[in-house]
Amino acid sequence: ARRVCVCISGYIPERSKQSSMSCATAIPVDAELSNNFRSAASSGSTRFFIVRIRDEVCYQDHMEPATGSLGSDWAKIAGAAGTQAAYVLVCTEPKHWITITYVPPGTKIKDKMVYAATKSTLLKELGFQYFVDEMHANDPNELSFENYQGTLKPSNAFSASEIAAQSVHDEEEEERKWRIEQARNRGRGGMGGRGAGNAVASAARGRNLGVNSPKAGSRSSGFHSVSIPFSQAVRDNLAKYSRGEVNLVEIAVNAKKDGMESNMAETVSVPSLSTKITDTEPRYYVYKYRGQNLFLYCCPGKAPRPLRMVYSTAKGSVAEQAQSCGVTLGKSLEISDRADVNEAYLSDALAPARPSYSASSGSSSPSWTQRGRGRGRGGRPLSGSGELVGGENAHPIYSMMGRGSNRASKKIVLPPKGAW
Repeated sequence: ARRVCVCISGYIPERSKQSSMSCATAIPVDAELSNNFRSAASSGSTRFFIVRIRDEVCYQDHMEPATGSLGSDWAKIAGAAGTQAAYVLVCTEPKHWITITYVPPGTKIKDKMVYAATKSTLLKELGFQYFVDEMHANDPNELSFENYQGTLKPSNAFSASEIAAQSVHDEEEEERKWRIEQARNRGRGGMGGRGAGNAVASAARGRNLGVNSPKAGSRSSGFHSVSIPFSQAVRDNLAKYSRGEVNLVEIAVNAKKDGMESNMAETVSVPSLSTKITDTEPRYYVYKYRGQNLFLYCCPGKAPRPLRMVYSTAKGSVAEQAQSCGVTLGKSLEISDRADVNEAYLSDALAPARPSYSASSGSSSPSWTQRGRGRGRGGRPLSGSGELVGGENAHPIYSMMGRGSNRASKKIVLPPKGAW
């Protein structure tokens, strides 16, 4: 027969109250564990205990003596705990113990509930006065000493990402102060303690040099190139390059950051080119490919941030000075991984842009789309002869190619067919 508890006038049977509430289990503590813990608590000779529940008894599975520092002894916990649920009782200092409830992946739900409900019973039997803190671990990595140290940090301590961001901020602030100091030294006619006074002072005064310099009257993009002079070694290697004796020249900023140096000028095939490119610091490379002078700027992701700033601002100056040495640079390429440099990459970089079809050409052969000089039906731009660019079935994007209010023509680059 089914037993039913009936609630009359708000009365709930006492047994029903107890069954509906979570409570500690009555699992006893083994006598060996109890005696060994009391002895260790008074003498401080034991570093940690591994306690498990078996046959409804808390028993001692492992006892590790204190043989070294807390950190060195703590490294043994993960190995002793294994892959089964357990309590880890650790002595951090005399008469100060912490409890780690270790429930690794794969533990049965029933065991999780038993360990959660038995902890208070275990601590009561061993003595609450000895335990000052507790931790929970669900993975062997969480049993590490570093994880324990992380729990000791104050609640307002920086996280790992905040520490990394602060480190980057400190580097940028140091670089900013250095640039200001170099600009002041330049104004007094000095070179400064760390070199590169010419380069930094030029940046501070806003001089625009090299291929990135905006023309007079044009709008500046805000990028300022700085001038770091070539050493005689760079000029000699570029002279060999122009005479055809070598096809690859490496250019790098020297240690003082006050000039460019070159330690490599060789004849290298395309398959071997990537092996000649450094993957630790930024570099410039001048390479002869299919009769063209390619300018490669390699900036690895792991390169130091101050070097990235120096190289990125000096790129235009390198191209300008190379031209003064008789080498006119053509295509400029930027890479972050030397493994990207291969035959396919260089071929794609030199491939001409795909032309679009224009109805104004009067034929089906491809011709470069003319920039609009007016607008026709539907807001689409007109070519110079007044015809609709792209015809009646032109893509709607052509409606964006009219003249703006500042009377400067707008340019739209259409992706090739099939591009993402």
